[in-house]
Amino acid sequence: MEYGFSILMFCLAGGMLLYALLLYNEKKRPDLLIPRRVYTSRKNWAVPYARKLAKIVALCAVSPLLTGVVGLFAKPLIAGIVFVLTLILFIWLGIRVTGIKGDYED
Repeated sequence: MEYGFSILMFCLAGGMLLYALLLYNEKKRPDLLIPRRVYTSRKNWAVPYARKLAKIVALCAVSPLLTGVVGLFAKPLIAGIVFVLTLILFIWLGIRVTGIKGDYED
């Protein structure tokens, strides 16, 4: 049970990367993976929105991956702090890089 936290973080990162991959490659019906009301304000907006969201999710998957690595070598409290800080950093960075915040506003 010593490495349980790291294993859990690696599984979470893998799941997030899998979801991002599914979102990015979905060309016909991304409404199966994201709510329809998010992108209904514009016509033909589903696929570009899904691709931008996939990039943010993939970037946020780095946070549990780094936390899992830190959890292997440090105490769980330090790993938890790293998780929160890196998650905030990568969400902010993902929104800034993709510009998803202002694209769907009317």
